[in-house]
Amino acid sequence: MENKFEKYCTGCGLCQSLNKAELSIDNKGFSHPINYDSTFLMKVCPVSGLQSRRLSEKSIWGRSQSVYLGWAKDNAIREKASSGGVLTTLALYLLKENIVDGIIHVHRDEECAYKNKTVISTTPQEVLDGSGSRYSISHPLDIIGKLDQSKKYCLIAKPCDITVIRNYTEIVPEINDCIKICLSFFCMGLPSNDAQKKLLEKLECSHGCSSLTYRGNGWPGFATAIDLAGNTHQITYDDSWGKILGRDLMPFCRYCIDGIGEDADIACGDAWYVKDGKPDFDEHEGRNVIFARSELGAKLLQQAHKCGALSLKQCDDYESYLPVVQYSQYMRRATLSARINVNFSLEFH
Repeated sequence: MENKFEKYCTGCGLCQSLNKAELSIDNKGFSHPINYDSTFLMKVCPVSGLQSRRLSEKSIWGRSQSVYLGWAKDNAIREKASSGGVLTTLALYLLKENIVDGIIHVHRDEECAYKNKTVISTTPQEVLDGSGSRYSISHPLDIIGKLDQSKKYCLIAKPCDITVIRNYTEIVPEINDCIKICLSFFCMGLPSNDAQKKLLEKLECSHGCSSLTYRGNGWPGFATAIDLAGNTHQITYDDSWGKILGRDLMPFCRYCIDGIGEDADIACGDAWYVKDGKPDFDEHEGRNVIFARSELGAKLLQQAHKCGALSLKQCDDYESYLPVVQYSQYMRRATLSARINVNFSLEFH
């Protein structure tokens, strides 16, 4: 059992935050628990098989109250965002309407262009400063043990991180009074630090980088690095993710059956246009496919739409549309259970 946690830790940071484990970092930048409370990890960690116990058996795309195509009505947010800007817009709406006091999310670390830190944004500008994809190692639950329990928060995190929080609330139900809503995004895996270094080398910034943006400023936008002399270097999304970052991922990502955020209240993915039967990565105005996975999520989306923050259009044909534009997610959900039974289970049981 120990080997399972040490080899396939998802790095969420919850166990360390609650003093249930210490985390060691390997040479690729991934974390592993040491001196840990195995009973606690068995109850919360996706590695224990808890990731799949709440997944829908009725649909490849998981349970949903409603499914939309949509984007931020604010053109500046839509342009800057990784895709349609829906999650950023929802975070801004939650703060504006005083539904939550803060947004828990990942922000770039000023000390290293590709590293992240967890922050609590309490102002619109802080949310905007932290918007956009961060295709690098993050620990968004490392702040849970420090939360002010008298306040209300929205958590924006990877699907596996949301699963951990849902599992944790079964042990400590009071956390539901603190973390009021969970937002997530479609995720194909977490690249290693080695992959980040290869990306910077491709971007001609291996000797120094002051800024690294993985996507955005268009859709999909370019991976953009600014070197220490202020020069800008860019490569396409297909080159950055498809040929570099997506080739060296966290070990657990090979067995993750939920890249679509089924445990979140709302989950968003890229609603790519189709060209020659394949996703079109030419530049367009950003667009999300949006799953309201709970009644709370459905209500929030409608509120943000009615006040003019979001543009939403019902997506009734998503069952036929998404296997084309989200092919990797489709194949993962359709085939991975068998792989887990054959490989993952045999290795640890």
